[in-house]
Amino acid sequence: MPRISADLAALVQPTAAPAQRPGALGPTRLPTTPASPLPTAKAPPDDSVSLSGAGALSARAASTPSSLAEVEALVKGIRADLTGLSAGASALAGTRSRLDGILGSIAKIADAPDADAVKRLADPATDAFNFSLTYLAPQIASARVRSYKLSVAEGRDVNATVTQSAQTAALRLSFAAPNLQLGGTNGTFVFEVQGARGSVQLSFSSGTSIANIAVTVNFFTQSTGVHATLSGGGVRLDSVGYGSDEFVRVRVVNPSSIKGGGIYQYQADNANAVNPKNGTSYSAAINGVTDHGQDIAGTIDGITGVGRGLTLSIPKDSIDVDFTFTAAGAQRLASFRAFHLLRIS
Repeated sequence: MPRISADLAALVQPTAAPAQRPGALGPTRLPTTPASPLPTAKAPPDDSVSLSGAGALSARAASTPSSLAEVEALVKGIRADLTGLSAGASALAGTRSRLDGILGSIAKIADAPDADAVKRLADPATDAFNFSLTYLAPQIASARVRSYKLSVAEGRDVNATVTQSAQTAALRLSFAAPNLQLGGTNGTFVFEVQGARGSVQLSFSSGTSIANIAVTVNFFTQSTGVHATLSGGGVRLDSVGYGSDEFVRVRVVNPSSIKGGGIYQYQADNANAVNPKNGTSYSAAINGVTDHGQDIAGTIDGITGVGRGLTLSIPKDSIDVDFTFTAAGAQRLASFRAFHLLRIS
């Protein structure tokens, strides 16, 4: 069984430890979502819209009627009104043009297979709808539009391109056998694990199983921000979050003449493949080995965005948009339709 060094009590308070206790390792999945959210953004202005998940609205919002029958009734009513307008009446030409545009948009909504996901945000001051999002791609966990240069009743598809995937920070601890093999029977292998939340120093005796090392690291995930999984006879350490603010660092305090193995980084273009040329022996890791996460990068409607973790943003006056991708969506380099945006008023 692993022995935790005396320094552990000073580094980790009992209240900081999760309910989990060392035991069965459990699923060996890599984390798919950050354990801690990005700093909360400021509340959007009244003419913004925000969607989460499969179309759930966040912030101040009011949804369109869920029944398409009501939408169809609106279409019929407006068409009846338009029938009575004189085509030659210049005073009504602008009104007719605007209503025609709204009709076209409503018709698209009525015909959309995902019509129930249509959401709108009302301006409390005027009780008018400013933007409507009628589609949200599955790659997007949430989207927020604070401003977009569109005329009233004008709609358009907003497209996104991922040019660089978001990644966790990751290191691999490689071992020569399923159990620790140290130089002496009384030896103790001591190393420090550090992440964005803090650090912990762990001690293991000869014969400790690799699985037990992973379990112990996970016991302190809430304190360190580092999660461990068994991987091909070794232990993979991942940050719980994505992006350049995340990191994983391993510093060996006492290698105790450990036999074989070392600390490896993963390839820059393949987060699941170890870089065999970038390994450090445990005896040479007294100053630590560190890996940082990677921010997503890409464009929104052809404009280069600012990436942070899983979120891609364009903070401009004419276009103020941000997307937060799902972990899976942030791994694929691709161009796709993010959502359809309609300016209502």
